[in-house]
Amino acid sequence: MRIVFLTLFTAWFVTSAYAQFTPKNEVKLKRKIEREQRKLDRTYGLIVLPALYYTPETNLAGGITGMFTFKSNPKDTACRTSQIFANAIYTLNDQIILAAPFQVFLSKNKWFLNGELSFFRYPYIYGGIGNDHEPDEYEDYNAYFPRYRAEILRRVADNIYMGGNLFYQNTTITEKAFNGLLDTGTVAGAQGGVTFGLGISILYDSRNNQLSPTKGWYLSYSTLHNNSAWGSDFNFDQYTLDARFYHPFKKRHGWAHNVYAQFQNGTVPFNRLSALGGPFRMRGYQQAVYRDENQVVYQTEFRSKVYFNHVAFRLFSAVGGIGSDLEEISQNLRPTLGTGIRFTFNKKSKVFIRLDYGVGIGTQTSGFYVNVGEAF
Repeated sequence: MRIVFLTLFTAWFVTSAYAQFTPKNEVKLKRKIEREQRKLDRTYGLIVLPALYYTPETNLAGGITGMFTFKSNPKDTACRTSQIFANAIYTLNDQIILAAPFQVFLSKNKWFLNGELSFFRYPYIYGGIGNDHEPDEYEDYNAYFPRYRAEILRRVADNIYMGGNLFYQNTTITEKAFNGLLDTGTVAGAQGGVTFGLGISILYDSRNNQLSPTKGWYLSYSTLHNNSAWGSDFNFDQYTLDARFYHPFKKRHGWAHNVYAQFQNGTVPFNRLSALGGPFRMRGYQQAVYRDENQVVYQTEFRSKVYFNHVAFRLFSAVGGIGSDLEEISQNLRPTLGTGIRFTFNKKSKVFIRLDYGVGIGTQTSGFYVNVGEAF
């Protein structure tokens, strides 16, 4: 009797189970699986936020900022994440900032496009060339200009890209201090003008994540040759090295290091000189308060893990200087120190809203910065 019961029960179970997987139900199940897989494979994101912040360069500023991230080949797990930023900002200093920097990987990472399309109407500061003034000694001037910067790189080996780059900027000076430094007529670029440079770029990038790396190297070397032969009003050469190293530190914390060096020669307009300070290097110094042909900066940053799925913390320091040569730079090194906090809506996406506060050590300079993404 028990055997008969088990046989009948087994037959009923198999029949019931089969009934659940009729062709109609199989189609529903397949579609459900495909929907879930598409969610897992979705490799794009969009962040659009109102922007309200204060920096020494802008005073109180407001507008809209956003970032679009995507992968050109979502099914390829090795495909790197591309990012396009967009900022539309107006400040109490009567500044207009329209900027769209981008980093795009195409064709299974074979091509890398890196650049910026922007327009600025901006009151700037100018304290002269060199180190012979205090950080609060400067004059104001107003200017507006469109800017286009682009690198087109082709992968030639694992993590190694080579290609060309260009930089175009057409500056119009609308106002400057009466009888000021720029009004003397002796400063290159004081009347505005076009800078148009062409050059080469070499990039090695082994970072594990382009948005917020925790390990790997980023080594970039580029040249720009500005010449009247292709429409530049100024003839000068520029050489830039940007080296970054990231490594983990205990329970998902990390260290980030950056060496940045820029050297120029020729007739460099004052607004294209190497400029100390700003939201990405030497945080704590007002951007371009010190200018000269050459610049060397080292910065390091401790990056905590993400707490509560949304918040992380930063401690950073930097030392750098500008000068006409390496000797002058070494004699005028300036340190900074600061801290920051990061917010993310999605821990896995590693897209951070950045709030930093930096102080120039031994000076009365400081700065508060808000941006999308890490400083470096």
